[in-house]
Amino acid sequence: MAFPPYYKKLFWTGLSEIIRKVVEDYADWLMSVVTSRWEDRVQRADRLILAGGGAYYLKPYIPAKYRKVLFVPDEPEFSNARGFFKALKAAAREKTAR
Repeated sequence: MAFPPYYKKLFWTGLSEIIRKVVEDYADWLMSVVTSRWEDRVQRADRLILAGGGAYYLKPYIPAKYRKVLFVPDEPEFSNARGFFKALKAAAREKTAR
């Protein structure tokens, strides 16, 4: 069944507000965890890395006091894969060096 063009717009417009609220609530929760557990470390940090696919959504909600040290890598959804790849290459170099 094909939906009329206006249906898509109404559907996504409604979802965008729900998604915004969920992201905002999650960002509030995340920042409360960061503040309660690691605030002293974050204050001394040179860089706070926000990675993973959620980085796209969370970045606008990070408080201003963290923005000067905030770093979001290019294509943050691939951060884990890049890290594992680098670790694998390092392990292979170490094994070859023996």
